[in-house]
Amino acid sequence: MGMRKYVKDYKTILSVNENGKQIRTYEYQGDYFKLPFSNAQMQKFKIIFLLVLFGVLAAHIAGGFMNNAGMRQFYVAIPFVLTFLPIFNLLRSGVRLPVEERKYRREEIGVTYERFSNHSLILLITLGVCLAGEVVFLLFFSKGSPALSEYYFLAVELTALALSLLIFFNIKKIVITRAPEDEKQP
Repeated sequence: MGMRKYVKDYKTILSVNENGKQIRTYEYQGDYFKLPFSNAQMQKFKIIFLLVLFGVLAAHIAGGFMNNAGMRQFYVAIPFVLTFLPIFNLLRSGVRLPVEERKYRREEIGVTYERFSNHSLILLITLGVCLAGEVVFLLFFSKGSPALSEYYFLAVELTALALSLLIFFNIKKIVITRAPEDEKQP
């Protein structure tokens, strides 16, 4: 999928250089979008989201260092490991979050805010499945007296889930608007 979904936003212009070779250049023809922030707000937004995301990462990694029996179960371990994929993608898009006030092309919004929104939901799902697996282990397979490390694992993963919810709900509040037609040129 990748960048192919943005191909209709570009017009191909063919020209010939002085050596007689055909050169392709691309001109953006799609819509431009505006973010509802000033420069200072964008900078603050980016820093806060990256800090919260590093908090999620730190809590999740701390959960991996717990020596608990629940992590030895596939229904806890597999979602735990899969959680690193949306975290990685959130870090990639979080670093690319814009910090200047201007009009943005569709793919610039797509690789930042849309990806941030989609992967924060995937992060919530994978963390939720990991926590559900741990709860199933505690209820049915811990033989009545689970180790203290099970509760520590549950606590740090709940912290990661709470921080992920903070990211998810705050990113959903952002309303990106289409720039008016008379302002199409960046």
